Formats: sequence, structure tokens, C-alpha cells
Amino acid sequence: MKSRLFASVATLGLLMLASSPEAAQITFGPSNQSITYTGNGNGSVDIFSPTLTGPAFDTTNAAIGSFSLTGLDFTTAPEVGGLFSIPANSETFTYFNPDTPDTFTQTVHFTEIQDNTPQPKFYGTATTTAISGDAAFLAAFGKVGDSFLIDFTSNVLECHHASDCATLDHLASTQSRADATISAAEDLYVGATTHVSEPISLAMLGTALLGFGVIRRRKA
Repeated sequence: MKSRLFASVATLGLLMLASSPEAAQITFGPSNQSITYTGNGNGSVDIFSPTLTGPAFDTTNAAIGSFSLTGLDFTTAPEVGGLFSIPANSETFTYFNPDTPDTFTQTVHFTEIQDNTPQPKFYGTATTTAISGDAAFLAAFGKVGDSFLIDFTSNVLECHHASDCATLDHLASTQSRADATISAAEDLYVGATTHVSEPISLAMLGTALLGFGVIRRRKA
């Protein structure tokens, strides 16, 4: 009985040590507004949108709020290997929950667009410039200056001429336009938000090693 108990404690200790830290995340979309994509005939695409707004979900507190992303306005570089790189740009992303004091604001820099489907995917980085909320929200989403990875997938391109934009790189070879809303997106905190503190982790490690040591002596 004791050997089974020690084995259980040891296994539990190692499993807890092996568990990966989770990251705080805001998922958002669909947007209420569309992004306009315009091909310029030389392999690049002009990207423009008004401020994009819609629902957002805080996966840490299981709370539903809203997001806004200030308008996009840039021209991509020509597509290389399925990616359109994006020049210097700066947008503002805001998450707000009207039922709680939880909110943060970020400066966003989109870096590239992946296009191997009719639903272009944007990738970028974000830096928190302001944050407020309850203790759980602040613990989960860090502090001013912290970094996030942000991405979103648009809905299927709605082309002004259907034959001109099966995908974004196809559109880039024309001078036609297409529109699409944000379909789904995530804003992922780079830092760990749930972790085992050092004293507790050392205690669990000691318990695990003790359990295995006792089991080995019993077998011997």
C-alpha cells in the first residue's frame, strides 16, 4: 500500500513539474467592418480598412468583451514563398469588457500575410501600452511593455470580379479589388501566466525523488 502511495505521489509530482505554462489569450472576431485588398498588377497588394470592431473573448477569465483595431493602410511587398511582407506600420488594438474593469491597449505591428488559401492570414506583434483590471486579469496579461503575438484570418475574399482573386497572390497580379471581414483572431501573451513557484516546485521535486527512492529500496 505504501509503495503504491509513494508511486502515486512521485508520479503526480513529476507530472506537475512537466506541465507547460499557459499563456493568456484574447480571441476576437468576426469584425463588423471589412478589409479592402487591391491588387496593383506587380505582385503586391494595397491593404486598407476603417477601424475594425467586434466581439472578443478573454480565455483566462472566460469573459466576453469587445475589440477595436485602428485602420490598416499599407502596401505589401511582392509575394515570396506564400508570404507577403509588410513595411513599417502601426495600429492600436484595444480589448474592453463592459462588465468588468478589464481592459488593455496595445501598439500593433503587422509583419506578414500568409496566402495559400482564399482566406489571407495576418501575423504581427503587439506591445501593451496601457492595462487595467482586476487582480486575475492583471496577473494573466502582464504589464505595460509586455509583448504579444497577434494574428487573424479573414473570411473568404469577396471579389469585385470573381475570376481575379482566388487567392491574394492571384489578386496581386491584377488591379482588381476584394473585401473580407476578420473571421477569427487571437492576441496571445508571450509571457507565462500560470506557473509553479520555485519553492513549491522544489518541494514537489523532492517528494517525487523521495517516493522513487523509497520504492527502489523496497524492491532491493
